[in-house]
Amino acid sequence: IAYQPEKEIIFIAVGEEELDIVLQAVTREGDLDIPGRGIAFVLDLAKIVGTVHRPSTTCDMEVSSLPETKKKYDLIVTIVNKGIAPDVIMASKAAGAEGGTILTGRGSGIHETAKIFGFPIEPEKDIILTLIEEGKTEQVLQAIEAETALEEPGRGIAFVLSVEKTVGICHLMGCAE
Repeated sequence: IAYQPEKEIIFIAVGEEELDIVLQAVTREGDLDIPGRGIAFVLDLAKIVGTVHRPSTTCDMEVSSLPETKKKYDLIVTIVNKGIAPDVIMASKAAGAEGGTILTGRGSGIHETAKIFGFPIEPEKDIILTLIEEGKTEQVLQAIEAETALEEPGRGIAFVLSVEKTVGICHLMGCAE
C-alpha cells in the first residue's frame, strides 16, 4: 500500500456558534479546497470536560447537535495490533472506501496484560480512520471485521462515529471546483 507517512491531525473543540468561522479558517489556511491537500470533518460531541480555560463554558458542557449536511459521512475508527493497518486499508478499499489515515498508539485492553520483569507492557496499536459515505459504512465495516477477525478476543475493535460536516473531499461530494 502506498501511503504518505507524515500527516498532521488536529482536533479542535468549538461551540456551534464558532464552527463555521473555524471551519472556513482551517479550509483557507490548509488549502483544503485543493484536492490532495487534506480534509476536515466535524464530529458532534455529546459531552466535553476539561474546558476550564474558557470562562464562558462550564467544565461539563453539553454541546447541541449540528445542522446536517447534504451528503452524510461516517468515520470508522479501527484499532488493531501494530502491522495490521495495511490489511484494514486493503479490506476497506475493496469494499468501497477511498483509503484511510493510520495513526500509531498504545493499547491496554483486557486481552493485553503482558508483563516483563513485573511491569505491564502496553503493545503498540495501529489506529485507522476511514471517512466513508454513510451508505457504504456497513459493507466497509463488515469487510474490516472479516479481514482482521475482530470477533476474536484481543484482535482489535472498530466503531463508527457520525460525521456532521466535511471539507476537502470535493472528489467524493461532486462539488464544483
